[in-house]
Order: sequence, then C-alpha cells, then structure tokens
Amino acid sequence: MKTRWLCELSWFAFALQAGVTLAADAQPLWNAAWITDTQTPDSEWIAALVARVSANRPALVLHTGDTRFEWANRGAWEIVMPLLRHESVPAEFHLAPGNHDLLNGVLKLHLRQAATRGIYRLDTGRKESGWGYYHDRVPRFESGPLWPVWNFEVVHHPAWQESASQPPPNAQQPTIPYRYVFRRGGIRFIVGDCYYTEDQRTWLRKLIVEPDDSSISILLQHRHEVDDLAKYFEGMEGKHNVKLVLTGDHHHYVYEKRHGVTFITSAGMAHGPAGENDAWTLWVNPDQLRLDRYVLPAGFPMASMKDPVTIWSCEGKFSEYRRPECPGVTPEIEK
Repeated sequence: MKTRWLCELSWFAFALQAGVTLAADAQPLWNAAWITDTQTPDSEWIAALVARVSANRPALVLHTGDTRFEWANRGAWEIVMPLLRHESVPAEFHLAPGNHDLLNGVLKLHLRQAATRGIYRLDTGRKESGWGYYHDRVPRFESGPLWPVWNFEVVHHPAWQESASQPPPNAQQPTIPYRYVFRRGGIRFIVGDCYYTEDQRTWLRKLIVEPDDSSISILLQHRHEVDDLAKYFEGMEGKHNVKLVLTGDHHHYVYEKRHGVTFITSAGMAHGPAGENDAWTLWVNPDQLRLDRYVLPAGFPMASMKDPVTIWSCEGKFSEYRRPECPGVTPEIEK
C-alpha cells in the first residue's frame, strides 16, 4: 500500500489539517543546509547566514548555483567552507550549477578541480575588474583535508572531470549533461542541469516513474521559472514521489505549488544589503521532513536575523544519514 503523503504550505497548516504535532524536544536524525547565489562581494551577509545554518551541523550542503567561488573578492568560498568544516571529516557538498558556473555549456574548470580533486583556486588574477576585487594579486590554490572533494557521485562523473572538453562557442547545450542522482537517509536528491530543456524533461520523467525505495524525491535546479519546471510533472500526479523542487537564480523568495509538487525559490545571498537574503535547513525526522527558512532583511547596517520559519513539511519514512566513501581519491595541490 502506497505511503500517503501530506505536504502543506507551513508546519502550522500541516498540524491543523492532519492533527499531528511534534514534541518540542524531538530530535531530528540529521539535517541538510541549502544555500544559493553566493555571487556577492558583501561577505558579511554570507557569513552571518552561513554561521546560523552551520550551527545546525548539517550532514549535507546543497547549493543551487551561481557560486562565484573563483572570485578574487572577499572570499565567498572561504566564507562558505565553515558549513563543511564543523566535523573532523568535512561534510559533503552538492552543487546544482547555475549559469555563472558554466562556460559555453560546460562546468568551469575551477569547479571541476574543486569537486573531484579538492583543489581550490582563490584568485582569478589581474585581469578581473569590478567591485570587491583585489586587482594586483596572483592566483593561488588551496588543498588539503579541510578543502575536500565534494561528493562521491561527481568523483567519476564524466562532465565533472578536469579533462571534460569544451564544446564549440555556439553550442546550445552541454556536450555531456552534468546532472546526477544521489540518495541519503530515505531521500532521493535529483541534481539537474542549469536550464530547462526537452532533453532534461524526457530524462526526468523517465527517472521518476522507475522503481525507487526512497520515501521522497527532491529536485535541485538553478533556473527558477515555474512555468518551465512544472512541465516536468504535468499529467503525472500520483505516479512519482517528487514532492519538492528547490531553485535559485531569481534572487527573490517564491513559493508555488503545481501538479502536487511544491516549488521554492530562495532569495539567496546575492543581494547583500540591497535586498532580502536567506539560507535554509532541511530537518530529517524518522517520519517527517521540515524545511526552515532563515532570513536577513534588506538594509544597511545589517539587520538582526529573523527567527526561522517552517515553510514546508512532508510525511514519510526516513533514516539516519550514511555518507558513502570516495575510494582512491586524495586531494592534491596543483603543480
């Protein structure tokens, strides 16, 4: 008998309609941090949000694109790293790449080096210009046990390899899709290519109806247009277990529900003092998921962070987090 799902706009609506409550001291099994759009020189705003969700000690860090980790600015990647460093073995990191993470449809080289070899380029050199750049610095590279490879799934993925070839400048889509799927604790995460395409729609619709023992599936994709994203699921309600789609790109918080799927776009971190910024935590309990939003309001000087608000919840059967090993992969400094 299929598990009956109940997903509502907020935990409060969930409790009222289902008559279900959690004890105030209920302990989640684990949690995942979700961040997006970190391409800003306003490092103080990133640092404040990262510190808040890092305090939850996430097992996973999910980023829905536009990292700008190669910027020679005020250290976006170095500021995000505490999310991974709260344990002796760094947490795993998953990226649904954004348009600023691509060059001619291929993942930028510095991201491929970081993901698969644990090599991080922290400067782009003198050629870069713009607010927040150090114009006279030489590119430097960092590596080591606290600058890890990202996750098992991308280590041998063809599109994530340092040697992945560039397509012609006029190519319309990547030579090799960089999308992938991973499962943790009863949740199937589907990491999509940046843009909606008919090819990705065909792939996704086939994937989500295949037998899968996950209790729920969550899609991560950068581009946020719900009119496109909803095409993945039209006519398929009740035939799959995708309940949530998390996106970035728009720099404004959006919540919408179609075809039994909830679509959430994060405001992200790209506004700095000019607009609302947020970060998220997905709490995993044995019989429920809960997605909390942490918000920094717009304005300068930085306003106080608001108390977290539960935006979405869903019933299911979930288990402890188990991280797979990455055999034969040793971070090394680039020669």
